[in-house]
Amino acid sequence: MSRRIDKMIGWLCGLAALFACSLFIGILFYVIVRGAGTIDVRFLIEPMQAAGAKGGICYHIIGTLILLVTALTVSALLAFGFSIVHCFYLSCHSTARKLLDFLLYTFNGLPSILFGILGLIIFIRYLGWDK
Repeated sequence: MSRRIDKMIGWLCGLAALFACSLFIGILFYVIVRGAGTIDVRFLIEPMQAAGAKGGICYHIIGTLILLVTALTVSALLAFGFSIVHCFYLSCHSTARKLLDFLLYTFNGLPSILFGILGLIIFIRYLGWDK
């Protein structure tokens, strides 16, 4: 009986995942079909003009790519460092390992918008950076 329930739950999860993926692909296809005629190449490669009222989105795309690569680099290095310390330098029952596990699980459960607000507070208020 337990195997049947496990198989049934597996099939239900698979169907739910298939439904979610097909819904995503359908929305993506709809957006591409409806938006393909409105975006031209000049809009993508032309720099903005008149404080963003005219021109294209070239600088916005470049800025997004720079932000993405920077965030990926910093987070990958931090994750790699934490994993090395966690696996090789902390013993299984040490207080430091338990504290690191607690902090990692806690940070994993926080919504990312809270990290964004914290970064905004630190960079603007305490470091004196402007927009």
